[in-house]
Amino acid sequence: MYEWDDRIVTALARFGVDARIAGPDTTLDELDLDSLAKVEFVEILAELYDRPIGTDEAAGLSTMDDVLTLLSAKGVPS
Repeated sequence: MYEWDDRIVTALARFGVDARIAGPDTTLDELDLDSLAKVEFVEILAELYDRPIGTDEAAGLSTMDDVLTLLSAKGVPS
């Protein structure tokens, strides 16, 4: 089981996703996050991490590892 930051757990929970089922290679599709949900997920993360993240950046996300990479690029420590 991968240990996620509490803010990611919170964001996933807003979509009814139990973070314990997700690992870095888990796709957002496997978590039942469609394109609109991906944008909403990224907006929630931007709010929780107090980092600006554009909706265009959400479009390129495929896996949870992509989410971690994006957050790292925004200066969020891993």
